[in-house]
Amino acid sequence: FKVLPYWGNPHDRKVIRKFWSQKTLFTQDAPFHVVITSYQLVVQDVKYFQRVKWQYMVLDEAQALKSSTSVRWKILLQFQCRNRLLLTGTPIQNTMAELWALLHFIMPTLFDSHEEFNEWFSKDIESHAENKSVIDENQLSRLHMILKPFMLRRIKKDVENELSDKIEVLVYCHLNSRQRLLYQGLKNKISIEDLLQSSMGTQLAHTTTSSLMNLVMQFRKVCNHPDLFERQETRSPFFFPTEVYPVPKLVYRECLPASCNPYKRKLLLSTLSPFAAEHIHSSLFHAKATRFNSSFSFLRFVDTSPAELSNLMLQGLLVRWLAVFLAMKASYRLQYEQAWPDQVACAPYLHSRALLLSPQRVTSMPSVESSPVLQELVFTAHTSHVLSHVRQAVRSRRAASTVLRECQRSDVPSFLLGYLPKVVSGFRQWHCVDRSAEFERLEAGGAVEQQALLFGSPVRAVQARRPHDSFFPSPLAGLHAIAPLHGWSFIRIPDKETLITDSGKLYALDCLLCRLKMQGHRVLIYSQMTRMIDLLEEYMVYRNHTYIRLDGSSKISERRDMVADFQTRSDIFVFLLSTRAGGLGINLTAADTVIFYDSDWNPTVDQQAMDRAHRLGQTKQVTVYRLICKGTIEERILQRAKEKSEIQKMVISGSNFKPDALKPKEVVSLLLDDEELEKKLRMRQEEKKQQEEVSRAKERKRKRDKYAEKQQVGEGYGKRMRLEIGVAPPSLPSADNSNTSAEWDECYVSVDSAQPSPYSEMSLGSELQPGSIPPDESSNDMLVIVDDGAPASHCSTPTRSVAADQPLENAGRGLPKGRGLARSRGGRSRQSEAPTTTTIAAIGAAFAAATAGPTRGRGRKSTTGSAAAMAGAMAGAAAASAAAYAAYGYSVSK
Repeated sequence: FKVLPYWGNPHDRKVIRKFWSQKTLFTQDAPFHVVITSYQLVVQDVKYFQRVKWQYMVLDEAQALKSSTSVRWKILLQFQCRNRLLLTGTPIQNTMAELWALLHFIMPTLFDSHEEFNEWFSKDIESHAENKSVIDENQLSRLHMILKPFMLRRIKKDVENELSDKIEVLVYCHLNSRQRLLYQGLKNKISIEDLLQSSMGTQLAHTTTSSLMNLVMQFRKVCNHPDLFERQETRSPFFFPTEVYPVPKLVYRECLPASCNPYKRKLLLSTLSPFAAEHIHSSLFHAKATRFNSSFSFLRFVDTSPAELSNLMLQGLLVRWLAVFLAMKASYRLQYEQAWPDQVACAPYLHSRALLLSPQRVTSMPSVESSPVLQELVFTAHTSHVLSHVRQAVRSRRAASTVLRECQRSDVPSFLLGYLPKVVSGFRQWHCVDRSAEFERLEAGGAVEQQALLFGSPVRAVQARRPHDSFFPSPLAGLHAIAPLHGWSFIRIPDKETLITDSGKLYALDCLLCRLKMQGHRVLIYSQMTRMIDLLEEYMVYRNHTYIRLDGSSKISERRDMVADFQTRSDIFVFLLSTRAGGLGINLTAADTVIFYDSDWNPTVDQQAMDRAHRLGQTKQVTVYRLICKGTIEERILQRAKEKSEIQKMVISGSNFKPDALKPKEVVSLLLDDEELEKKLRMRQEEKKQQEEVSRAKERKRKRDKYAEKQQVGEGYGKRMRLEIGVAPPSLPSADNSNTSAEWDECYVSVDSAQPSPYSEMSLGSELQPGSIPPDESSNDMLVIVDDGAPASHCSTPTRSVAADQPLENAGRGLPKGRGLARSRGGRSRQSEAPTTTTIAAIGAAFAAATAGPTRGRGRKSTTGSAAAMAGAMAGAAAASAAAYAAYGYSVSK
């Protein structure tokens, strides 16, 4: 075959496309038969590839087309080609949707509906993998029969005689103190409300899930190495440069003590000097002096008298050195008192010397910590002038021995503290625009005595000032020879040993690599984070391990050379690879050990990565180590990866048409343990139950208040009647009552003299009393007055009737006990026909009178409306009660 490799920069690819001539492309004289390229270049140059009618499309590592929503899948599906062949070792990585994407790519017309495919196979298979439910064997066998014509399979069992053994080992690591603090701090940021909201699967839950997934990534960073979350950087103090102070010529010649003559000097020091003792004393204690206008009021805070200040400013160097020595001695005394507080009485009031400021330690540890009162007066939190001290490694953090001699106090020597100041600065230089001043300055600094003291001899002093002698320095003598060549540095670089001990995983990896290197193994180390690979590189340099690194930023040509070097050179001990970039398409059989520093969400990605070493051509036993932090989120990620592997084993020997993302409930299960999650949910349910009980109690109280308010309204309007009126058709409808029966089909006649029910023992007057039981609007046990639809002219008028303005409760007092006007709806008439007919006729007349108003009454509702309607209802009710009494032989008087 004539093979045409298609890669390179845009200019190189343009030159290659010149061979794509349509005239000779499909003949025996074609310039090429096969084009080899990558998925990325196909997507970039899709307009050129679509111009050619390809005979065969062979896609290696076809799991790159697992997503039917990706641009790559859609572009390659539109290519014009007769045949398509997919080569993959993992057709299912996460969900059954990936399998459908590959099947639809091969046969778009056969595997058209992914909804049907999901309904047939996906739901049951995923449910079995996640929840261990029972799977339908017939359904699984049917899926195998469908896949069989489209799949040519070769598994490792077919060539197991040619492969070496493989052993997988889980290495559980423990978090160290720094990791535990960071992990617990992140865990405290988890909101239980967000977790419960995320587990409900609502639209708001998807937004919450994305924020929680970011938190999951932070957990993984802490498990890998805390420096991924918070890196220990190189620190150094801030250097404050000084400016050159200009000194005027007159001041230099006339005012400086060394330049003026003795007479002028005596006059300046005794009479005109502001630092004369008499002037300082008069400034502080003069009768007109106040504490605001004195320039020397600070002396009381530095424990200095006017005479001592005058000596410091006007005497020589020895007096100044003695004053500094005494001040430092006092500051050390304060420091000792703070270091051993049990030997110093801690009074609740301010000490007399507590406000004294120490040299270079204003409001610092000896001053502030000496008294709790002074701590309240200092409002800044940055009271220390030291940036940091020497850090100790985790490995050496042991309890120091507490042997202390009672007769003598001890302290750490200053040269062992290694403190790092926050700010450093040089000495301030001065400059005078005067030629004689510069000459005198050089002569004073270049005296023979001083040169001999500093450099050993004047000749060496001259040699030391020459710039060209910097490359070939002469040996030092004098005081310069005493100083070390390389003194204490103020730059603090983190110790590489702390890089190892700050992470439980890296500490376990260090022990493992030392053992593997002694035994002569070669190792592949996989990690998903490029920043973690950067830290592993620093570790390899610190331990002097030879290594090669390959990640997504490596070029194609560099990858080929890296793989060739690792396969041929036995001195390379470690190959650092990114799980995604270094897990496909390369042969690394020279290594016999694979270490996964962190596991992938997708189990097939890790499987492909370990297959770089465990493949045909491997003659040694392959050992796979997987580093897992005990009791962290990584254990639950590994459990979810096993569930995904179960799907692939079932289908290919294997959820839902969704992208490779976690479900809301899965995110919740990752962030919380099962027991902890159950506890939180139980607490949430109890809180919800209590809230419901409170709301129900409030609702009951509201109903009671509403009913009491209704009773108060009823007492104010005692004459107003609230009577429920309903109409029911007779048992045998006629032409006269057919309309009535059609309109009022929920009520029927219930007037009889049968054995009374408990409610019938209450008279009409007692039914309307304010203290009686209120009617329930949702119940069917209501008093009804029924009209049989007969004309009003056929009704017999009773001899004596109740007045229209007479209250209904007075009309009902003449009834004997146990004789009610109506029964519940469930009753039937047991009276003789004549009284019943008369009663119904009278009630019909009353109902006609009651409904004559503008507002028509409705069954089971109070008649409320205008005054005329209410008067008509009251008159009708009175007439009905009088008619009922007359039917039973009673008369109602006015």
